[in-house]
Amino acid sequence: MGALGVSAELCATPDGLFGRLGTQGWRVWQTSWMLRQKNVSAIVAVHEISAVFLLAIRRLGFHGPPLLIINFGLLHRKSQSGFRRWIWRRLLPSADAIVSLVEAQSETVSNVFGIPMGRCHFLPMPLDSAFFQKVDPREEKGFCLAVGTNDGKDFETLLEALPLGQSLVIVTDGFNAAKIRAHRCFGSGIQVREAVPAVELRELYRQARLVVIPLADTPHGSGHTVLMENMALGKVLIVSASRSMRGYVEDGINAISVPVGDAGALRKAMQNVLAHPEQFEAMRERAALDARVRFKAEDFARKLLVLWNSLAGARGNRAVRGSDYQAMQDSVSIREVTKHAPIP
Repeated sequence: MGALGVSAELCATPDGLFGRLGTQGWRVWQTSWMLRQKNVSAIVAVHEISAVFLLAIRRLGFHGPPLLIINFGLLHRKSQSGFRRWIWRRLLPSADAIVSLVEAQSETVSNVFGIPMGRCHFLPMPLDSAFFQKVDPREEKGFCLAVGTNDGKDFETLLEALPLGQSLVIVTDGFNAAKIRAHRCFGSGIQVREAVPAVELRELYRQARLVVIPLADTPHGSGHTVLMENMALGKVLIVSASRSMRGYVEDGINAISVPVGDAGALRKAMQNVLAHPEQFEAMRERAALDARVRFKAEDFARKLLVLWNSLAGARGNRAVRGSDYQAMQDSVSIREVTKHAPIP
């Protein structure tokens, strides 16, 4: 945003009482912080949960700048039923836009929560390509790597598929770590790590001989961050064919896609890559190029700016005018802007 001439303020970490109240204290602090901001052109909630209290206030009649919510877990099964769905159906219409990172999710969000399709938008996952420079395959070591948190991961299938004698490092959260350690296939050669800092995680990415993203076929999606980061590094990736990976993974082009939950297919794919790494050089190159052309963080920021300018214009509010604004005006609509250019 700064490169576009726009000042972006981040909500500070709470201290004192708010800091001691845990998750709810954090949400109250965020809402209070947002309400105290002056001369704001738009508010972007990078996770729907952070906007809950502000949405409730808006439902009561508060009118502020356009509110854009990035959908990370709205389509989780817990949010699509019972009390949570009831709450979201009443609160989400107070948002000006719901931005999903998977194109097909926009229609589902509209249908499940009663949001007009005109407020549901798609923007591809952004990537910080400067932080993830392409790796030299000669740096790689002998272990396989799997990274990811939340219940969208399917580490059980990976454990069953792991070729005999192959080393595996899994970086995950406490929820998945407990399931992994309790699995019948867990044993020597399998290392589980939690809370790994980003710089250290990048080094694990770089050193891994193969990166696997085992996924369940969940409606809310999972695995995109790990996918994008390793594509940018030019790694060989094996990814479960979850519905959320449509539009991201092209089988045999930028990654290898295997059926969800199919341990046999996953084992065969892993054995093939480990035995014949030289056959995947073109895939490495394509993945690194694909990540930089289609998923640049700068493009995400630019498209987001186009979106909230269109919202401001619809409201009759002052638009945000950054240094790149004139170039963005050439786009007819936000939906046109989001279409990625073909890879040469």
